[in-house]
Amino acid sequence: MKPYAFLVLVINIIVSIGCNEKNCNSTGPTIQNRPPEIVDIGYSRNGLDFEVTAIAVDPDNDSLSYTWFCERGTVFYPTQRHTPLYLTDSAYVKLIVSDGQLFDKDSIFISRTSSR
Repeated sequence: MKPYAFLVLVINIIVSIGCNEKNCNSTGPTIQNRPPEIVDIGYSRNGLDFEVTAIAVDPDNDSLSYTWFCERGTVFYPTQRHTPLYLTDSAYVKLIVSDGQLFDKDSIFISRTSSR
């Protein structure tokens, strides 16, 4: 057997040993992407407005994108982890955090009369 053919055979055996039905494709083991997790959403009063802040982690250390939504107000920087928020009434503020493939979502209720 030629050395090149022997090397290809050894590589195929190693790849086959490292694979199983759930984490293998034709080129070898694949790494499964895990979703990010929103750890906490908090807010504070800033004069007449509020500020919302998210803490999120990704177990694969993927970069994260943030998207805030609020039907009864204005989110000033809806793609930032921390943003000012103006509410016209008490409302749920919703957040989606994504790693580009998977996401987590959560919400927090903010009372317009809150002194927090």
